[in-house]
Amino acid sequence: MKTYYYYYRDEDDVPKVTVCLLKDGNEIGKGVAVCSPLDFPNKKEGRKIARGFARKALGMKRSSVHILREETIEIIEDCVNSNMEENTDFCHSVYQPALTKFENKIVNYRK
Repeated sequence: MKTYYYYYRDEDDVPKVTVCLLKDGNEIGKGVAVCSPLDFPNKKEGRKIARGFARKALGMKRSSVHILREETIEIIEDCVNSNMEENTDFCHSVYQPALTKFENKIVNYRK
């Protein structure tokens, strides 16, 4: 199983959203961790949470844990809009996501 991480940062260049892609054969699980405005951003903790959500997607073979809090959706939209294009699935745990161009590039990168 291969693991890939990337981050979305706010206008102050603070990593607020951590994305983990797990590739297991032809299956992909995507996990999204969003830093609360009350927390200090911590990449290690963000990776741990995002990886847990990605593993959940692969294990259950379905998307789950919908993001419902408006505040959380606003953080994602603010970071994504200021950084790059994104197929925004408002779930923390996504099975077989529609990958963006960037995600395709990192998942299919060959050295």
